[in-house]
Amino acid sequence: MNVEMVYTCGKLLLSIVNHGLGERLVSITKQAGARGGTILMGKGTATNSTMALLGLGDSVKDIVFTLLTDDLIDPILQGIHTCSLQQKRKAGISVLIDVPHILKHILPNSTQTQHTGRNQTMKNPEHILIVCIMNKGYAEEAMAAARKAGAPGGTILTARGTGKEEDVKFFGIDLVPEKEMLLILAKSDQSETILQAIKEERCFIEPGAGIAFCIDVEQFIPLGRQ
Repeated sequence: MNVEMVYTCGKLLLSIVNHGLGERLVSITKQAGARGGTILMGKGTATNSTMALLGLGDSVKDIVFTLLTDDLIDPILQGIHTCSLQQKRKAGISVLIDVPHILKHILPNSTQTQHTGRNQTMKNPEHILIVCIMNKGYAEEAMAAARKAGAPGGTILTARGTGKEEDVKFFGIDLVPEKEMLLILAKSDQSETILQAIKEERCFIEPGAGIAFCIDVEQFIPLGRQ
């Protein structure tokens, strides 16, 4: 059967939950209409004070990526709010992030149309997701600097670079295949201070050693009994 690929807009539901709960969360979102999710493993780095609020301590976490089209947002959020996962104590957090372009397959006779514009985003989001990608071994140092600047905590993922030789020459980067990704959820008014602190760490002093960017968070969803 012939299918075509189009761009549509939607949301990314990014969830950080205690290890072992990722599969359950995917099951909950699928029951509400999601097609599936992607689960990664990471390590929480929250301080004790933040742990009391979010339950994200120094332990293994499941990070779940779930892409949602606009029509699924309300049913899936409702499913999360009413699911059995909420009965657990400090199960984790979810954040909703705008995704202006999702490449997906549709049937030729589908009523879905292609969307190329952005969704309307919040002008003054309450939370910001800070994403740092750096050479392996520097994430803990970056997190320590961010914590001193007021960051409540973060999650570290192990990753691998895929730069080609011509990319390395073009960007002036020394190729280091093994990477770490640091995710920090912070209040919007803290983001500039946190980024400035991270920028002064050695992982970012050397050109091409790391990159950081911020993403507006549309909705912050605590999971489990607080």
